[in-house]
Amino acid sequence: MNRNEPWLVVGDFNVTRYGNEHSSCSGTTKAMLDFNKAVLAAELEDLMSTGCMYTWNNRRMGDGAIAKKLDRALGNWQWFKSLGDSYAHFHPPGISDHSPITIQMRAWHQFRGRPFKFLNHWANDVLFLHVVAQEWEKSYSGSPLIVLHKKLKSLKACLKLFCTRPDSRLVDLRGRLNMVQQQLQGEGVDPGIVELEKKLRWEVSEAARDEEAFFKQKSRTQWLKEGDSNTAFFHRTVNMRQSMNHIAKIRDENEVWVTDEDAIAQVGINHFNKFMGTSGRQAWSCDLHGYNKRLADEHVVVLESPVSRLEVKNSIWSLNPNKAPGPDGYNGCFFREAWSIVGEECTDAILHFFASGFMPSCLNATIIALIPMGKCPERMEDFRPIACCNFLYKAISKILANRLKQVLHFVIDPAQSAFVNGRNIKDNILLAQELLKGYHANRGAARCALKVDIRKAYDTIEWDFVLAMLAQVGCLGNFVMWVRQCITSPMYSVALNGSLHGFFPGKRGLRQGDPLSPYLFALGMDLLSHLLHPSVLGRPYRFHPRCHRVDITHLCYADDLLLLSASSLQSVNCLMRSLDMFRDASGLMVNPLKSVVFFCNTNATTKRDILHRVGYMEGTLPMTYLGVPLITKRLSKADCNPLVERITARANSWVSKALSFAGRLQLVKATLASMQTFWCSTFLLPQSIV
Repeated sequence: MNRNEPWLVVGDFNVTRYGNEHSSCSGTTKAMLDFNKAVLAAELEDLMSTGCMYTWNNRRMGDGAIAKKLDRALGNWQWFKSLGDSYAHFHPPGISDHSPITIQMRAWHQFRGRPFKFLNHWANDVLFLHVVAQEWEKSYSGSPLIVLHKKLKSLKACLKLFCTRPDSRLVDLRGRLNMVQQQLQGEGVDPGIVELEKKLRWEVSEAARDEEAFFKQKSRTQWLKEGDSNTAFFHRTVNMRQSMNHIAKIRDENEVWVTDEDAIAQVGINHFNKFMGTSGRQAWSCDLHGYNKRLADEHVVVLESPVSRLEVKNSIWSLNPNKAPGPDGYNGCFFREAWSIVGEECTDAILHFFASGFMPSCLNATIIALIPMGKCPERMEDFRPIACCNFLYKAISKILANRLKQVLHFVIDPAQSAFVNGRNIKDNILLAQELLKGYHANRGAARCALKVDIRKAYDTIEWDFVLAMLAQVGCLGNFVMWVRQCITSPMYSVALNGSLHGFFPGKRGLRQGDPLSPYLFALGMDLLSHLLHPSVLGRPYRFHPRCHRVDITHLCYADDLLLLSASSLQSVNCLMRSLDMFRDASGLMVNPLKSVVFFCNTNATTKRDILHRVGYMEGTLPMTYLGVPLITKRLSKADCNPLVERITARANSWVSKALSFAGRLQLVKATLASMQTFWCSTFLLPQSIV
């Protein structure tokens, strides 16, 4: 079979690839290892899929029911390169025990105008700074931030002079160089041909560098920074990302499949407008239920002090220049490369915001990028919305975030370990492992743990609650005004298959992608920590074993919440009452479908009463908690399967095969080693895994 031609393998392979493709067993068998080796050797990868996750079942009920993903569609590199937006749909099995597969094939085509994006390699052109300087000399009216926005908008048309794709230019240059070098093989060569050949070799070298920079930027690969040319790796990564992120069909709110591009976009706009563009309440009494933590005066001074020019520049330089740009299309690389021209005016415009408190809506426009959270996303709920903000807005937000970060740890409860200086995710993992140890033995005091999922946490938190919490801890007028301007003035567009759709105002929520959002969210969650304090829970609450002396009632990492108590209905009632009060204040609601309760040595009657009160399902251990398995006994080889699968899948991917030797070394050092180190910092790994 010719590897240079696109081809597809479809059918029942009678074996799964990964542990999570089996409903009741997450282990890795020899057959799975052999199958993955064959897939790697043939340089195949799964197509983007929709429909049923499990494609086979044994048609049994209860504990004997088994479902697996045995059927799949695998394409080679050339398939993803030429037919990358094709996808496989797995239908319900009907009268069979296997799901039928249909392949939707469509060639790449442009749906509509693509938004402008600054490409980093443009800065290498000798005319780049000259073009920027010409546009920067023009005069516009308005506030400094609006003038800056107008200049950047006008500059886009001029930058399109550099828009020739470097890979197309490289092909042309290599063809010309080949012809000239053939002429050099004859006798009596013209000296002009020699000079032309020398010039073309230099241009080919420069074009190859620009091509690698172009595909590296589009691939969003952050860990690969040094080494030989890795253009093939970046090219494959780009094609795989575009294929996996392409949305060809989606279920609307009526559970009807939608395939038209504009109709899919409207489903996305309606969905996110419902959460981000609509407030969940009419009025709020600003009742914080006795929350009385305050910052010291010296900490308030840190928040309120005037912003300096050095602080602005440090903020801009601290942002990753290669992150995805916002609606204006300019990333940090543009501002760094053109700082000698644009730096003074950018600094003045940002300082004007802190002096006046005026945030123009054009600066706070935001793209909602959709990241699939699973292998078979069917609904908009299956995508994580990541906010791509304009770079200048992020510079302003970063200044506020840096100030808030310095003082946040003075008020945030120790149970919260996210986004607070001096605290670590491993603190929560180790505590949870220790407190749930022995749950499998079903001995000792009756106890329970509630793993609570907050529905759309960042997207649905109310703005008036966030601002009230800032005021309550002692933030004065200026800082609260700056934060209000940042979080209450966004305008959203949804990115779908490379195009932008819709333009609607936000009414609530904090954007995932805004530097300020994590710290504001951590402050908001501190009200829940206050409501879960033993003094607020009241006398009916009984502690989980080994928690009384240190007053532990819960563990929190951002919105990841684990509640702990004795297995009594009175104790659980106290916890649920606190969750209800927090919901009324913040607008954040628990998702009962994704929340579970774990019991230890609890009688059936108490279990039934607690489950009826909370409305959650009973969970089983081990489960995944903060990226690692939450186990109740010694770590086994089977518990390490997720780690082994992630490392082998990353290392053995046919995309990674295109890396240079130096690139593979960086893959091991920067990515694979960090996965193992994270697990080793929490567990003593079995010898068979090491």
